[in-house]
Amino acid sequence: MGVCVLVDELNRLRKSSGDSIDSDKKFDDFKKYIHVKREIEDDLKEILRNVNKARRKTLVLLCGSAGDGKSHMLSYLKNVDEEHLLDNYRIHNDATESSAPNKTAIDTLNEVLSDFSDENINKPGRNLILAINLGVLNNFIESQYGDNFKTLRKYVSNHYILSTKIIDNNYDETSSIQHISFADYQLYSLTEKGADSQYIETLFERVFNSAKENPFYRAFCKGCNQCSMQTKCPVRYNYLFSSSHSIQQYVTKLLIMTIIKKKEILTTREILNYFYDITVPQNFTYTRLAKIIPNDALLKNFLYGMTPSLIFEQEGVTTIMDHVRENDPLLYRNEKSDDFAVEYNVSTDVSQIIKEDVDKTIYNDYLSSPDLLQIANSDKEIKSIFFRCIVRLNAMNNNCVTDSIYENYVKLLFYYNSGKQRQLGILYNSVKHALLQWCGTDGDDHACIDSQNEIYSLYERIEFKPDLSCIPQEKNEERFHRFLPELIVGFKNGNEEAAATLHIDFPLFQMINNLNNGYIHTVEDESNFTDFTSFITRVLRSGNSDQEVFIVDRNGKRSSLIRTDFGYEFEVMK
Repeated sequence: MGVCVLVDELNRLRKSSGDSIDSDKKFDDFKKYIHVKREIEDDLKEILRNVNKARRKTLVLLCGSAGDGKSHMLSYLKNVDEEHLLDNYRIHNDATESSAPNKTAIDTLNEVLSDFSDENINKPGRNLILAINLGVLNNFIESQYGDNFKTLRKYVSNHYILSTKIIDNNYDETSSIQHISFADYQLYSLTEKGADSQYIETLFERVFNSAKENPFYRAFCKGCNQCSMQTKCPVRYNYLFSSSHSIQQYVTKLLIMTIIKKKEILTTREILNYFYDITVPQNFTYTRLAKIIPNDALLKNFLYGMTPSLIFEQEGVTTIMDHVRENDPLLYRNEKSDDFAVEYNVSTDVSQIIKEDVDKTIYNDYLSSPDLLQIANSDKEIKSIFFRCIVRLNAMNNNCVTDSIYENYVKLLFYYNSGKQRQLGILYNSVKHALLQWCGTDGDDHACIDSQNEIYSLYERIEFKPDLSCIPQEKNEERFHRFLPELIVGFKNGNEEAAATLHIDFPLFQMINNLNNGYIHTVEDESNFTDFTSFITRVLRSGNSDQEVFIVDRNGKRSSLIRTDFGYEFEVMK
């Protein structure tokens, strides 16, 4: 046997596979199997039902980003959905394509949307559903054709389609235009306990569950159970390893962390491709595996080919993999992990240590061989990779993701979208202290406004009055599917006007946390966090330096210069 049936089937997950291309003309059995319903599907169906009942010519905009699932959803509704909701629709599935070599995509859109120009929108005609990227939509309404589509432009503006604001997208019976946007729906959900993703976990199950209808499992049974290399093949063990629900939950957490920490927009195609990359080593073939004969070479190949190694050792394969590697369990240290590292590295016989940890995993069948365990004692590279595998296996088996800053951020995201003002007080205080740390402070909550002079520094009093109007209305929901994936805080000045608002994504939240712990920012930070520096500038404008300035000389002597009705008054402070 020279062909790996399982790898051939897993290849269908790759972005380069023909199965990653969707068309409204067909929806084959594989796509039916891999399809996982999302919240947006139910909401789109509800809009379509209302449109069909109204019997009014309607344009339905299906908005989003490249690869997020617009084409897949249209193909599913057109070919599989039992309600046949798109039977009376024209479908334009790719608004980035032109209809002729001498026309741009914008020219083509002008033709496709002609029935919904201001001149024709109230005339009879067929419904149109248009899958369109947000950037293309913006370019179109701002193009030379935009003045012919003022109704569309107004609809886009009034419904905040091109902004980050989340509003209800229910059917509007007064409008000939409806919309739904993938940008409003995250791949994960927010709860008070953290973030999870039923969608990603279900995709995981589709690939790795042991059901008869699963084509990957059928390939596993047909190929691996008859393969002469099955006891030494990392792909076979990886497939079994990822069939564990706890492992699926762990990897799902890693992907959610990538979305939140790196503001990465993951698509279904990229997630499925990631499943392939953490199951099949790069350049793996049955023939290459069969040619590896010495036990030490086989063991090294196996260790580097295990899913924990594929997740955290590979570099430069995809952007997602590089981002996920930053959450390697080896990077999170504590006293217990340090003690284990010392014990392992000073030991002259690590076979028993390895066996105790490997015994708990599916990889035990191969790795617990006494001959292989002894190799770890004589080969430094194998001993080292064994250590890394053990640490990662323990974290994955225990579903342990340790990052307190990330956990706090996700909890605050839930409170923010819930409109829980009381729970957000700690956030406002953190921003206040971070600002003072960034500017410099004299210890009395005065912000430094000039430290260029070698003899003294100038400070002003800042009135940090929270502006709570940027917090959403309170909701008593236990889980959010549609939500704003960043925090927003605001502060008022003394005249009760909004002085400044700040959008806080995870990288900025991490910086704020570091500043609260005494971190001194660098010039590079000023370049990376321009929104924060702009926010600080706006806050400082609300200070009272025109009325009172505090002076601290290089010896720590403090004084103040106060404006009175009779001029300025200088006072040395005790």
